Amino acid sequence: MKKSLPICTRHCRQLVFLVALLTLFVCQSAPAYAREQSGSLQIECKVHHDNDTFFLAGDTYAVVQIATVSVGNAEGSPSFTYQICEAFKAFDCDWDNLTDEELRAKSKALQAYAEKMNLLSIKQTTDQHGQVVFNSLETGLYLVVRTSVSEKNESYQTDPFLVSIPVMIDDTLIYSVTATPKFEYHPVVEQPDTGDTNWLVEGIFWLTTGMSCLLVGLISFKKIG
Repeated sequence: MKKSLPICTRHCRQLVFLVALLTLFVCQSAPAYAREQSGSLQIECKVHHDNDTFFLAGDTYAVVQIATVSVGNAEGSPSFTYQICEAFKAFDCDWDNLTDEELRAKSKALQAYAEKMNLLSIKQTTDQHGQVVFNSLETGLYLVVRTSVSEKNESYQTDPFLVSIPVMIDDTLIYSVTATPKFEYHPVVEQPDTGDTNWLVEGIFWLTTGMSCLLVGLISFKKIG
C-alpha cells in the first residue's frame, strides 16, 4: 500500500515550491531596468507675454535618436548607459557630465549636422494647444529641433535640445516624457511696404530731363544776350 508523506514533509515541499516561484518572479522582475522599452515624448510649447499665455500652434518639430540607452541597476538605483548611434559617432561624449552650456553647444552642432545629412525625418506639428506627441520611440537620447515656424510665432525663438527616454524622477523611471522648450521673445521688425516704385523712377527721370532742358535754355539765353 502506498504510504502518504508526512504532513510536515508535504508542507516543506509546498514551501520550497512557493519560494521557487517567488525567486523566479524576482529574477524576472529584477532585470526590468535593462529590458528595452519604447516610450513617448510630448512637447508643450507655450509662452507667457504681457500677462497672457500664448500657445504656439502650427510649428513643426522633428526628433532624431542620437544614442540608445541601457538602464541598469547600480547600487539599488537605475543608471543609464548611452551608446552613440552610428550616424552621430563623431559627437560621442560623456553625456551625463556635460554642463548646460556644453549641452546647448552640442545640440546646435547636432542640429547643423542632422539638417545637412537630412536626418530630421520624424516630424509633427503642434496643435491648437501648442502640443505635439511622438509615440513609440525606442528608448534613447533624442535631439529635438523646431524645423518650421508659423508666421504668428516668429517672435518666439527657441534652441534645439536633447532629451532622454526614459528620464528618472525621484528614483522612478518615466517613459512618457514631457518637455517644455524655453522660448525667448525677439520682436520681428517689419519692413515698410514700398509698393510700386516705378512712379519714383519715372519722376526722377522727368525731373532731371526738365532740369537739363532748363539749364540748356538758360545758357542759350545768355549767349543771345
